[in-house]
Amino acid sequence: MQRKTPVVQIILNNESLDFVNIEMQEAGIVPFGVDFKNPNFAKVAEAMGAKGFRIEEPGDVKEGLATALAHRGGPVVVDAVVDPYALSLAAHIPFKVAERFTLSLAKQVLNGKMDSVIKQSNAMSD
Repeated sequence: MQRKTPVVQIILNNESLDFVNIEMQEAGIVPFGVDFKNPNFAKVAEAMGAKGFRIEEPGDVKEGLATALAHRGGPVVVDAVVDPYALSLAAHIPFKVAERFTLSLAKQVLNGKMDSVIKQSNAMSD
């Protein structure tokens, strides 16, 4: 920050370690220790001397990113709040991965986490 380098960092803030979550499920494990209450990273950036922007609504992405990219006074952090259930899936999923993922979902249902399984399944079908 002392050099005022115009670097833009974008944080896709889903308040979880979602890739770790997915990897646990792919291994047939019920995810644990992956949900967090993240701070407002834009405010953290401001506290450290950088410029911070927080994007909370999809309709604000274009304007927010344009403003962040136009800033030349030093580093910028964009805290983009994203849906924790929106997943990016590969075009081809091996049978073994699908089998273990299904096993993990079944374990979650049996452990009383039906609501989160439904949210996750709905997000994957969108």
